[in-house]
Amino acid sequence: MYEWGAILLSSALLAFWVYALIDLFKSNLKYPHERIMWVVIILVVPFFGTFLYLAMSRTQKKRRKFQPNFYSTNQ
Repeated sequence: MYEWGAILLSSALLAFWVYALIDLFKSNLKYPHERIMWVVIILVVPFFGTFLYLAMSRTQKKRRKFQPNFYSTNQ
């Protein structure tokens, strides 16, 4: 019974780890050295680094703002 719990927990951690790495490589970070720093943190300390990245990445990434121009003269 405990084996399934360990397998489920390990699978969830692996899924978060893969998601964090994919999200990291797709993201537009402000400085190029940030990506290298995050990869090292995620790989060296997988459990803590993954959740730290996922928690902090939302505040560090550039946010795209939707600003339509409805008063454009081009029609």
